[in-house]
Amino acid sequence: MAQTIVVPLDGSELGEIALPWAALLARTRGCSMTLVRIVPWPDLPAGEFGEYFSPNVYDDVVAAEIGAAQEYLDGLKGRFSADGVTVDTVVREGMAAEGIHDVADELGAYAVAMASRGRGGVARIVLGSVAERFLHQATVPVFLIRAGGPTRPASLNRIVVPLDGSTLAERGLDQAREIAGPDATLVLVRVVEPVYDMMGSDDTTLIENPEATDQEEIEVRKYLDNLIANRGPGVGKMEIVLRRGRSGHELLEAIRDSNADAVVMTTHGRTGPTRWIMGSVADEVFRHTDRPVMLVSARMLTARVVGTFLVRDLMTKDVEFVDENETVLSVVRKVLRRRVSGAPVLNKNGELVGIISEHALLNWHTKVVEELAKDEDNLDPVKYAERVGSDTIKDLFTKPAISIDESADLSSATRMLIDHRIRRLAVTSNGRLVGVISRADILKGMAANWETLAVKE
Repeated sequence: MAQTIVVPLDGSELGEIALPWAALLARTRGCSMTLVRIVPWPDLPAGEFGEYFSPNVYDDVVAAEIGAAQEYLDGLKGRFSADGVTVDTVVREGMAAEGIHDVADELGAYAVAMASRGRGGVARIVLGSVAERFLHQATVPVFLIRAGGPTRPASLNRIVVPLDGSTLAERGLDQAREIAGPDATLVLVRVVEPVYDMMGSDDTTLIENPEATDQEEIEVRKYLDNLIANRGPGVGKMEIVLRRGRSGHELLEAIRDSNADAVVMTTHGRTGPTRWIMGSVADEVFRHTDRPVMLVSARMLTARVVGTFLVRDLMTKDVEFVDENETVLSVVRKVLRRRVSGAPVLNKNGELVGIISEHALLNWHTKVVEELAKDEDNLDPVKYAERVGSDTIKDLFTKPAISIDESADLSSATRMLIDHRIRRLAVTSNGRLVGVISRADILKGMAANWETLAVKE
């Protein structure tokens, strides 16, 4: 599937500021653009006497909104298609952030390009709180273009990459290489903050140690020189900018002095867009620079590596399954023998119809014990054994089975395991069981590519 640049739009001119940059990125990467408009569910007020609008009225309002959104996107499509970029449009209804995520996932987007007002931090996007939720969960690079400031021509000839010595920050350098043109220059910026010693009788006085700071600067320069020496083939020009002082201020000065067209930064993305690898530094940079900023998160790097696998690549094919008419005794023995937490359930035609879990079997045990104890002072083990050997699991297993097709990507399987809070997921092909994918299987896939995912904390 050809990759695309997803551009969420809200119908405003400010939102459209991202379009030239998205088009440039699409041409550089040789991919398409997908213009997306998420139409929110209408909030129709109650009438004078508290009555609500009929479903037909609701549907008519939604249809009108969708029609207007499609007309708006078609107009933009014509403009950029004339510039040689393949442009598609998607109109959805629902919650904006979730809708954008769905479109990006379904299309296998290379990146999402969004306009930002740049007020009070990265969360103040044209789309409001929508962008904050999107950034917190984004699994693709997010290209934020400043709206409302000086208009800058779309260009990626000089890209600043802030580095802090971590492997994660170096992944930002990899991303910058991908979006840079053949004649572009990557400007590697590192700020050395002064080293201080604790002085005084109570060790509360901070005094700068110039010698230690000088030594730190020497080590940093060696690190940057080594990055350039090992940059590999196909990389254009690279420059080093080494500054000393407060990180946020000096980084902003470096971006301005280097005449950068854009900035590529990395983020852990743990608890929101301001929790970046350099703490509040990245937030400060975004708020005070008029250059576009591309954010690359640890979550995105994980999704990119895991997404290279399909479920069939890592699933366990030798699966212990049970028949829906098997007895509890038979099923318990199979589960214990294979040391699994449950098993897929098949019908007489071999079709997957459910999952039997340890939890369901324990519930059966508790229920039977209570039933047998009602009429007797002590539980009769013979009667219990009879029930174990005669009761089937037909009414015990979970229906329908939570399953995934073998052709799905591993990111989809990961989300299902987390969302449903389960350890194993049945894998099907044309409705028939072909395997099981577990959390452990996914971790093995990640470990196989650990060098790509490695992050220094």
